[in-house]
Amino acid sequence: MQCGSQGDALIATVIDDGLGVSLDEVRARAIDLGLIQPDDTDIENRWFDLVCQPGFTTRTHASDVSGRGVGLDAVRVGILEVGGTLTATTTAGRGTTWRIAIPVPKMTFDAHVLRTPGLSFPIVIDATWKLTDAVADAPVIDLAHRFGLSEDRLDEPARYFTREGKTIGIVTDRAPQMNAARRLLIAPAPAIAEVVILEAVEGLLLHLDRIR
Repeated sequence: MQCGSQGDALIATVIDDGLGVSLDEVRARAIDLGLIQPDDTDIENRWFDLVCQPGFTTRTHASDVSGRGVGLDAVRVGILEVGGTLTATTTAGRGTTWRIAIPVPKMTFDAHVLRTPGLSFPIVIDATWKLTDAVADAPVIDLAHRFGLSEDRLDEPARYFTREGKTIGIVTDRAPQMNAARRLLIAPAPAIAEVVILEAVEGLLLHLDRIR
């Protein structure tokens, strides 16, 4: 196993020296499961997606550690949930190489800091979200109500933030201030918030892109 970094991502590469993945066995099993048609010959480009399908296994009998069709599908889902990627290459008679890439956000970042009615702690929004004018159809969130601390007050003033075509309004009666924030931990998706530090004061970093 080899570990390193590339840009803002951690890279783990696992190489085995076995016989490699049997594409013939993968193809036969995929046909049995109805995942591909018998005349499908593009197995070299499709084998990895096939072996990552739930319930897929080429074993005919299950043991304590294999043959149950649970493994790669769960691994790939977990990696995708944190924004990572899982890829693999295989060579007959030589082995298989697995590559996992996990993005690592910067621990210190610029942020908008809000004070919202009903909350005693500041709300933090990554500065990659830009302040914008009010948008008629954009959703508006009363965070104190969302956290179960107050009645809904969506008729109060809101500030709007936009990024990559998505706009969300946050109920607040004060103009946001820019400040530096520092992460304590990396919150896994689909967490909508995580605790951060603002000049020795704790705040709540809100992931607007994860709000539904």
